[in-house]
Amino acid sequence: PADPEEAMMVVNCLAKDMTGRTDLYRANAIRVLAKTLHPSMIGSFERFMKQAIIDKDPYVVSAALLAGNHMLKSGADSIKRWTSEVQEALNNHSPMVQLHALTLLFKLKQYD
Repeated sequence: PADPEEAMMVVNCLAKDMTGRTDLYRANAIRVLAKTLHPSMIGSFERFMKQAIIDKDPYVVSAALLAGNHMLKSGADSIKRWTSEVQEALNNHSPMVQLHALTLLFKLKQYD
């Protein structure tokens, strides 16, 4: 079991990377946070995730969409508020981003 202080330090470092300028660090931090965050903490990172979904870098956008897909599986209801950003990602020039956006949008709308 992880020490709560160490866990918070790791989450804070990842949050710092998620808001940095290096796209590769941002995308990787998003991917790791999606796997490690407790569903109750997702709301505090929602603004950053929405910004990542409409980012200009396809790797960051794809990582955020896949993170949303993963967090949706864990029961995070805040993901359902991302619909407009996910629909905007469908217009991205990258086929990879379009696929991930379509997959997440399908899962968001599946139980409406």
